[in-house]
Amino acid sequence: MSLQVLGAVCIAVAIVGGGLKINEVEIPQLSQRRMITLVLAGFLFLGSGLLMGQGVDPAVLTT
Repeated sequence: MSLQVLGAVCIAVAIVGGGLKINEVEIPQLSQRRMITLVLAGFLFLGSGLLMGQGVDPAVLTT
């Protein structure tokens, strides 16, 4: 699974906020703190995936 897909899934789950049931998969109700954490992680994964896809070394950006 690519980082962009993982980031998009994290953001989608945070937007839904839990309480969703599809067939036999159930996402429990999430607290606001967990939703914020999921959104931040999702943006981190999306950004990392985009940087790696462009051939930019993320280590260069931290210096």
